[in-house]
Amino acid sequence: MAKSSGQIVLYPTRKFVQDFHDLLIKERGDQGWMSKGMVEGCIEWVKTDVYNFIPFPSLLTKAGALMYAYINFHPFTDGNKRTALMTGSFFFFINGYRFNIPNDAPEFTKDVATRTADTPNHEPSIEIERISNWLKPCVNVSRSMRFLYLLVKLTLPQNATEKMIFDNPVWQAYFETWHTTTTQRLHRLRK
Repeated sequence: MAKSSGQIVLYPTRKFVQDFHDLLIKERGDQGWMSKGMVEGCIEWVKTDVYNFIPFPSLLTKAGALMYAYINFHPFTDGNKRTALMTGSFFFFINGYRFNIPNDAPEFTKDVATRTADTPNHEPSIEIERISNWLKPCVNVSRSMRFLYLLVKLTLPQNATEKMIFDNPVWQAYFETWHTTTTQRLHRLRK
Protein backbone atom coordinates (compact mmCIF):
# COMPACT_ATOMS: atom_id res chain seq x y z
CA MET A 1 0.00 0.00 0.00
CA ALA A 2 1.20 3.52 -0.73
CA LYS A 3 -0.09 7.06 -0.45
CA SER A 4 -0.94 9.10 -3.52
CA SER A 5 -2.07 12.68 -3.00
CA GLY A 6 -2.75 11.85 0.64
CA GLN A 7 -4.92 8.82 -0.17
CA ILE A 8 -3.96 5.22 0.40
CA VAL A 9 -3.46 3.43 -2.92
CA LEU A 10 -4.03 -0.32 -3.10
CA TYR A 11 -2.20 -2.48 -5.63
CA PRO A 12 -3.06 -5.88 -7.09
CA THR A 13 -1.08 -8.82 -5.79
CA ARG A 14 0.87 -11.24 -7.98
CA LYS A 15 -1.72 -13.92 -7.22
CA PHE A 16 -4.59 -11.81 -8.55
CA VAL A 17 -2.69 -10.98 -11.73
CA GLN A 18 -1.77 -14.63 -12.30
CA ASP A 19 -5.39 -15.67 -11.67
CA PHE A 20 -6.62 -13.07 -14.20
CA HIS A 21 -4.10 -14.31 -16.73
CA ASP A 22 -5.06 -17.96 -16.17
CA LEU A 23 -8.75 -17.13 -16.61
CA LEU A 24 -8.11 -15.21 -19.83
CA ILE A 25 -5.80 -17.87 -21.26
CA LYS A 26 -8.37 -20.62 -20.64
CA GLU A 27 -10.57 -18.81 -23.15
CA ARG A 28 -7.79 -18.44 -25.71
CA GLY A 29 -4.02 -18.65 -25.71
CA ASP A 30 -0.99 -20.43 -24.32
CA GLN A 31 -0.03 -20.80 -20.66
CA GLY A 32 3.46 -19.93 -19.51
CA TRP A 33 5.83 -17.16 -18.59
CA MET A 34 8.54 -15.27 -20.29
CA SER A 35 9.63 -14.18 -16.81
CA LYS A 36 7.67 -15.41 -13.81
CA GLY A 37 9.31 -12.84 -11.51
CA MET A 38 8.23 -10.02 -13.82
CA VAL A 39 4.57 -10.62 -12.89
CA GLU A 40 5.33 -9.06 -9.52
CA GLY A 41 8.06 -6.86 -10.97
CA CYS A 42 5.47 -4.92 -12.99
CA ILE A 43 3.55 -4.11 -9.80
CA GLU A 44 6.70 -3.15 -7.90
CA TRP A 45 7.86 -0.93 -10.76
CA VAL A 46 4.65 1.13 -10.47
CA LYS A 47 4.79 1.28 -6.65
CA THR A 48 8.42 2.32 -6.36
CA ASP A 49 9.47 5.85 -5.64
CA VAL A 50 13.06 7.00 -6.03
CA TYR A 51 14.40 9.13 -3.17
CA ASN A 52 10.94 10.57 -2.54
CA PHE A 53 10.38 11.19 -6.26
CA ILE A 54 7.13 9.54 -7.27
CA PRO A 55 7.29 8.84 -11.00
CA PHE A 56 3.59 7.99 -11.22
CA PRO A 57 1.87 10.47 -8.89
CA SER A 58 -1.82 10.05 -9.77
CA LEU A 59 -4.13 7.07 -9.90
CA LEU A 60 -4.40 7.51 -13.68
CA THR A 61 -0.63 7.51 -14.22
CA LYS A 62 -0.23 4.54 -11.88
CA ALA A 63 -2.87 2.64 -13.88
CA GLY A 64 -1.24 3.72 -17.13
CA ALA A 65 2.14 2.55 -15.88
CA LEU A 66 0.69 -0.75 -14.69
CA MET A 67 -0.89 -1.43 -18.07
CA TYR A 68 2.27 -0.31 -19.86
CA ALA A 69 4.34 -2.68 -17.73
CA TYR A 70 2.26 -5.77 -18.52
CA ILE A 71 2.07 -4.91 -22.21
CA ASN A 72 5.72 -3.94 -22.64
CA PHE A 73 7.63 -6.05 -20.10
CA HIS A 74 5.75 -9.12 -21.35
CA PRO A 75 5.89 -11.41 -18.30
CA PHE A 76 3.61 -14.04 -19.88
CA THR A 77 4.04 -16.08 -23.03
CA ASP A 78 0.59 -14.99 -24.24
CA GLY A 79 -2.26 -12.78 -23.06
CA ASN A 80 -0.22 -9.82 -21.80
CA LYS A 81 -2.50 -7.18 -23.32
CA ARG A 82 -5.68 -8.81 -21.99
CA THR A 83 -4.02 -9.24 -18.60
CA ALA A 84 -3.03 -5.56 -18.69
CA LEU A 85 -6.66 -4.56 -19.28
CA MET A 86 -8.03 -6.76 -16.52
CA THR A 87 -5.29 -5.74 -14.08
CA GLY A 88 -5.85 -2.06 -14.89
CA SER A 89 -9.56 -2.49 -14.29
CA PHE A 90 -8.85 -4.28 -11.01
CA PHE A 91 -6.47 -1.52 -9.92
CA PHE A 92 -9.21 1.08 -10.34
CA PHE A 93 -11.74 -1.22 -8.70
CA ILE A 94 -9.73 -1.79 -5.52
CA ASN A 95 -9.25 1.96 -5.25
CA GLY A 96 -13.00 2.68 -5.47
CA TYR A 97 -13.36 3.49 -9.17
CA ARG A 98 -14.80 1.78 -12.21
CA PHE A 99 -12.98 1.43 -15.52
CA ASN A 100 -15.51 1.03 -18.31
CA ILE A 101 -13.41 -0.91 -20.80
CA PRO A 102 -14.09 0.75 -24.19
CA ASN A 103 -14.74 -1.06 -27.46
CA ASP A 104 -11.37 0.00 -28.86
CA ALA A 105 -9.44 -1.63 -25.98
CA PRO A 106 -8.06 -4.58 -28.02
CA GLU A 107 -6.83 -2.27 -30.79
CA PHE A 108 -5.48 0.28 -28.33
CA THR A 109 -3.41 -2.28 -26.39
CA LYS A 110 -2.17 -3.79 -29.64
CA ASP A 111 -1.08 -0.31 -30.80
CA VAL A 112 0.78 0.21 -27.51
CA ALA A 113 2.60 -3.10 -27.96
CA THR A 114 3.44 -2.32 -31.58
CA ARG A 115 4.70 1.20 -30.83
CA THR A 116 6.92 0.07 -27.97
CA ALA A 117 8.33 -2.83 -29.99
CA ASP A 118 8.84 -0.86 -33.22
CA THR A 119 10.20 2.39 -31.76
CA PRO A 120 13.87 2.17 -30.84
CA ASN A 121 14.57 3.91 -27.55
CA HIS A 122 10.91 4.76 -27.04
CA GLU A 123 10.08 6.91 -24.02
CA PRO A 124 7.99 5.02 -21.46
CA SER A 125 6.71 8.29 -19.98
CA ILE A 126 5.19 9.30 -23.33
CA GLU A 127 3.45 5.95 -23.71
CA ILE A 128 2.23 6.00 -20.10
CA GLU A 129 0.80 9.48 -20.67
CA ARG A 130 -0.93 8.22 -23.81
CA ILE A 131 -2.44 5.29 -21.88
CA SER A 132 -3.48 7.57 -19.00
CA ASN A 133 -5.22 9.95 -21.42
CA TRP A 134 -7.02 7.00 -23.02
CA LEU A 135 -8.14 5.77 -19.58
CA LYS A 136 -9.36 9.13 -18.28
CA PRO A 137 -12.79 9.33 -19.97
CA CYS A 138 -13.44 5.67 -19.13
CA VAL A 139 -12.94 5.93 -15.36
CA ASN A 140 -15.68 7.00 -12.98
CA VAL A 141 -17.17 6.36 -9.57
CA SER A 142 -20.53 4.66 -9.40
CA ARG A 143 -22.56 5.12 -6.24
CA SER A 144 -23.02 1.39 -5.68
CA MET A 145 -19.30 0.67 -6.21
CA ARG A 146 -18.34 3.56 -3.95
CA PHE A 147 -20.75 2.34 -1.26
CA LEU A 148 -19.33 -1.20 -1.39
CA TYR A 149 -15.79 0.18 -1.40
CA LEU A 150 -16.48 2.33 1.68
CA LEU A 151 -18.22 -0.58 3.41
CA VAL A 152 -15.12 -2.73 2.97
CA LYS A 153 -12.82 0.08 4.13
CA LEU A 154 -14.98 0.83 7.20
CA THR A 155 -14.82 -2.76 8.42
CA LEU A 156 -11.02 -2.66 8.61
CA PRO A 157 -8.46 -0.79 10.70
CA GLN A 158 -6.97 2.33 9.09
CA ASN A 159 -3.58 0.68 8.67
CA ALA A 160 -5.02 -2.37 6.91
CA THR A 161 -2.78 -4.13 4.42
CA GLU A 162 -3.90 -5.40 1.01
CA LYS A 163 -3.95 -8.91 2.47
CA MET A 164 -6.28 -7.85 5.30
CA ILE A 165 -8.58 -6.20 2.79
CA PHE A 166 -8.59 -9.10 0.35
CA ASP A 167 -9.22 -11.61 3.18
CA ASN A 168 -12.22 -9.64 4.47
CA PRO A 169 -15.60 -11.41 3.88
CA VAL A 170 -17.28 -8.18 2.75
CA TRP A 171 -14.55 -7.89 0.13
CA GLN A 172 -15.62 -11.17 -1.48
CA ALA A 173 -19.08 -9.85 -2.44
CA TYR A 174 -17.52 -6.63 -3.68
CA PHE A 175 -14.92 -8.55 -5.69
CA GLU A 176 -17.46 -10.95 -7.25
CA THR A 177 -19.46 -8.01 -8.62
CA TRP A 178 -16.41 -6.61 -10.38
CA HIS A 179 -14.99 -9.97 -11.47
CA THR A 180 -18.18 -11.15 -13.17
CA THR A 181 -18.77 -7.85 -14.98
CA THR A 182 -15.17 -7.47 -16.14
CA THR A 183 -14.82 -11.07 -17.30
CA GLN A 184 -18.03 -10.79 -19.32
CA ARG A 185 -16.87 -7.50 -20.85
CA LEU A 186 -13.52 -8.92 -21.92
CA HIS A 187 -15.28 -11.98 -23.32
CA ARG A 188 -17.60 -9.75 -25.41
CA LEU A 189 -14.63 -7.72 -26.68
CA ARG A 190 -12.91 -10.89 -27.86
CA LYS A 191 -15.90 -11.72 -30.05
